[in-house]
Amino acid sequence: MSENKGRSYTNGEITVYWNPRECIHSTLCFRSLRSVFDPMKRPWINPEGASSNQIKETIEKCLSCALFFSWNDSKRNESETSPKLYKGECDGTHAKMGFKG
Repeated sequence: MSENKGRSYTNGEITVYWNPRECIHSTLCFRSLRSVFDPMKRPWINPEGASSNQIKETIEKCLSCALFFSWNDSKRNESETSPKLYKGECDGTHAKMGFKG
């Protein structure tokens, strides 16, 4: 995802990062969790629309480097094992591997 995180949205517990340049429009995010990811609304990401764990699970389904997340609690980030935890860049591994979460 390069050094630019794109846009970010938070509910106080989790922050969602969306990089529109990386989005392949697979529609998995909004088909999985429309209460958070709704392309008909602006902003299209509403992190208040579901639990943080539901948001994380949906982001993990993303096949590209468009969606990542981080916990707002740094200690929780240290123990997080998800490959979709935002670490500053994306090497495309998720898309290459057909990552499905």
